[in-house]
Amino acid sequence: MKLNTRTLLLLFTLFSFAISSCGAGEKSQSQLKDEFFEKMVGVWYYEKQSILEKWYKNNSGNYAAKIYYIEGVAEPILQERSRIIESSVAIVMETTILAEGIDVQKTYRMVEVGPNKIKFSRDAKQFPQHIEYQIEDNDNLVAFVSGEISGGFQEFALNYVKIDEAAVEAEKNAKYKYKAGPQN
Repeated sequence: MKLNTRTLLLLFTLFSFAISSCGAGEKSQSQLKDEFFEKMVGVWYYEKQSILEKWYKNNSGNYAAKIYYIEGVAEPILQERSRIIESSVAIVMETTILAEGIDVQKTYRMVEVGPNKIKFSRDAKQFPQHIEYQIEDNDNLVAFVSGEISGGFQEFALNYVKIDEAAVEAEKNAKYKYKAGPQN
């Protein structure tokens, strides 16, 4: 069977198109990260330790969080800030732990991402080395914190429930009005 130039060109074009469209339906790590964090936006409450984790999209389009400790205090105490930073090299979660005037910063590299799961890791001797978020449904989130500590592997899970941000603000304002006394 003899193929002419026109037939070879047609076959080459079809073959090239087939190869280039193989990955067309796949999403990039950046797209998967954005889809995941869109589900994270909101206020998440961990009742066992009275922790609020508030995720939002900031003015520059990056995702960030503020983590508050709220048990037994009139005003929530900011304990930690996190932000997701994307560069041409990697996607990282940068956390700053706020403790009595000493800010401790830790950077975790994204190592896994999917529609309902994202995992960040770092090479460090201090616990934790891994932070993983799994969205179980619209109202439930589990954060797994793990790593090596005292010569052994430790992991604990924080089971968060999504709460209404307006309800949190209303409760905060009610406490403030109560503390300030009646308004005349």
